[in-house]
Amino acid sequence: MRRYLPLLLDTLDFYAADAGEPILDALDALQRTARQRRLTPQELPTELIPRHWRPLVEPEPRRIDRAAYTMCALEALRDGLRRRDVYVARSERYGDPRASLLDAPARNASRSDVYRSLSLPETPEPFLERLGAELDAAYRRTLEGLHAEHPVHELATGRLPVEQFDALPEPPSLLALRDQVDRHLPDADLPDLLLEITAKTGFIDGFTHQHEPRARLADLQTSLCAVLVAQGCNVGYSALVDETIPALEARLKYVARHYIRPETLIAANARISTTTPPWSSRPAGAERSPR
Repeated sequence: MRRYLPLLLDTLDFYAADAGEPILDALDALQRTARQRRLTPQELPTELIPRHWRPLVEPEPRRIDRAAYTMCALEALRDGLRRRDVYVARSERYGDPRASLLDAPARNASRSDVYRSLSLPETPEPFLERLGAELDAAYRRTLEGLHAEHPVHELATGRLPVEQFDALPEPPSLLALRDQVDRHLPDADLPDLLLEITAKTGFIDGFTHQHEPRARLADLQTSLCAVLVAQGCNVGYSALVDETIPALEARLKYVARHYIRPETLIAANARISTTTPPWSSRPAGAERSPR
């Protein structure tokens, strides 16, 4: 770390918003006191030190442990970069988030359109007053709705202890409805249902290759359904990889990158929405047989 940190600070120019200024002050202090062996709180800013770092950074009164302070400052730098409180000039990922904002002339020119699209008034004061009145009314309704046995006077201390309420019993009608729905649901996994919808609607044909629209991989529908399940359920691709099935091997990321785009999703949804369901051709009043 002694060789890494000076090289990092000499190579990159860090800038900060107001919330990140203590981090840069700590890094500057570390550079300024690089040759000092004994450090005190007067020489290093300590407002960025969280509670769990205090015993390590300041093991004794009026003495700062340099190694612990350095690691604490680097952790704060990492978190500041993630929050964009600290940024690096000319960086695409960790650049200044304010650089993409509109300048004053462009902002003034688009102000009316933005307000209109958000259904907001151009003068915020009446709008904020109305929101404040609604919040105050909701707060008063909450106070009035509290039962007398709850200690409302505890609000003065910032705490409102509320006893745990007993769960309401589920009505018999809900239990019957749940049982009826469970009996009618097919006994199939989500990937199987998606493959069945694919076979009935052909929505997979809406997904085309980004650069070669006519190119079709073997068993593409299996790979695409796996990608849709991984993205829709947020389970990642590794949960669906099966080395025994070529369509579920390492090509899932390739399929997601080249086939899943806004225009292909729109085309696939259009095929689903325009496909006539198999039960729509039944005579009026005819019941569907349970599956």
